[in-house]
Amino acid sequence: MTETVQNKEKESEKKPGLSLTTQIGIALVLGIALGVWFPDVAISFRFVGEIFMAALKMLIVPLIVVTMIVGVASLGTPKELGRLGGRAVIYYFATTALAVVVGLIAVNLMKPGEAPLPANIQTSLQKTLGSQKGSPTSLSMKHVSQIQKAFEAHLVDGLDKKDDKKRKKAAVLAQQASASFAVTLRTYLKSQVAPKGKTKEKAAPITQAMWMQRATGALRAELVFARVGMRQTVKAAAELRARSQRKGPPLTVDRFLYMQIKKILMNPFEAMAKGNVLGIIVFSLLLGLVLVTLGARGRPALDLAESLNEAMMKLVEWIMLLTPYGVFSLIAYQVARSGWDILLLLGKYMLCVLVALFVHGFIILPILLLILGRRSPLQFFSQVRSALGVAFSTSSSSATLPVSMEVSEHNAQVPAKVSGFVLPLGATINMDGTALYEAIAALFIAQIYGIDLGLGAQILIFMTAALAAIGAAGIPSAGTVTMVMVLSAVGLPLSGIGLILAVDRVLDMCRTTVNVWGDLIGAAILGRWEQDEEGQAEAST
Repeated sequence: MTETVQNKEKESEKKPGLSLTTQIGIALVLGIALGVWFPDVAISFRFVGEIFMAALKMLIVPLIVVTMIVGVASLGTPKELGRLGGRAVIYYFATTALAVVVGLIAVNLMKPGEAPLPANIQTSLQKTLGSQKGSPTSLSMKHVSQIQKAFEAHLVDGLDKKDDKKRKKAAVLAQQASASFAVTLRTYLKSQVAPKGKTKEKAAPITQAMWMQRATGALRAELVFARVGMRQTVKAAAELRARSQRKGPPLTVDRFLYMQIKKILMNPFEAMAKGNVLGIIVFSLLLGLVLVTLGARGRPALDLAESLNEAMMKLVEWIMLLTPYGVFSLIAYQVARSGWDILLLLGKYMLCVLVALFVHGFIILPILLLILGRRSPLQFFSQVRSALGVAFSTSSSSATLPVSMEVSEHNAQVPAKVSGFVLPLGATINMDGTALYEAIAALFIAQIYGIDLGLGAQILIFMTAALAAIGAAGIPSAGTVTMVMVLSAVGLPLSGIGLILAVDRVLDMCRTTVNVWGDLIGAAILGRWEQDEEGQAEAST
């Protein structure tokens, strides 16, 4: 950025009044308070946040195009570009792998999915299934009806006896739960029966302990589904379950890679229209390289890109003035929509994700910044915290990109040629928080359903989660879509996605913050390495 822009910033800092970061902090607190105490009012203010999000998204495509072109031109030669790009990709892959490891350790230690069933349901399960001698061979309607009665009694417990509407709703949910429970266990029975005509490699017989473990897991899952339904009405619960059970071709690893290649080689105008960040980056990168190789003939286009880059940054400054209002609206809406009952029901799972995100985002990444980037993590956090506030409220790495580039260049003094290249790339492939979350969610679903995953399956989750996170778009809840691939890789029930949808947006806000924080730290570290190499080159000449 020019000295004029920097001088204007210094002058603005001296002006009386609250800083932008302080305003964002106040907006977060007020938004949470409004969402808790006046949820209807909070929901009515949603349009303010949507306007703010639309304004940020308006800048994404032109900002990526001009900054990538200017960044490539600033690097000079394709050799320097390849060096920076190679380092960025290796660094991002390494931190994503670290995030998955942290997630797997946290979920294995905390075991959020192994919660005990309510006493009356557990007692009914023991009476109906535990009374059988030997391993069970079938699941009778008598068993199902007994479980249904216990389930209904649990859901009705605590409800007003005069509230017929809620009691009828509980009865319907109990009926749905018992039917789904029966399907789950019958599927399990069929999977354990050896195929006809085969004498070798027969499935191991189902023991009483195995049967009870799987039955307990199936009921545990249905309890979460039912509680979601109690809050969102029977119709919403049915839609939630249907969304997690939509039929279609499975999202395998090879199909996923093919989809990514198609995204990279997409028509640039189609990529811009669809918001395909990866396709836009590749096209802008190649265009910048071609303009550099053209020499004097490519200089006018590069001058135009630099001028547009300055204009885009000025637009970012203007839109950032709306940040406190947008953050207030978005946070108030999310709190009002989520409610507290589901947060309490899935509290241990949420705590596991939050603890793992904290360890990776505020212990591991700052250590890397201190050692590799030789910068104070606290000072750097202070310089970029406004971008983290926007990431938390919007749940979108792409929407936060304009603010990230602004604070990285102006506040954190990361070289423009580095931030202009590294941050758009990071917003696409560096998803530490998403990879961590997907690893925890997969094992949480396995624990809920009573499915034991050994070391081999967890290694497969590690590889698949890291790969899926790279392809997760920088939009809200994109990690939920790629969860299909992670669950399919180890044979977990896809319906388990419905268990975590109720709290996904809350966790999405936190993991997006870690994603953006990781992008910014990566830019700072890579910027330091570039400055060191430039200093060595100057010293040698």
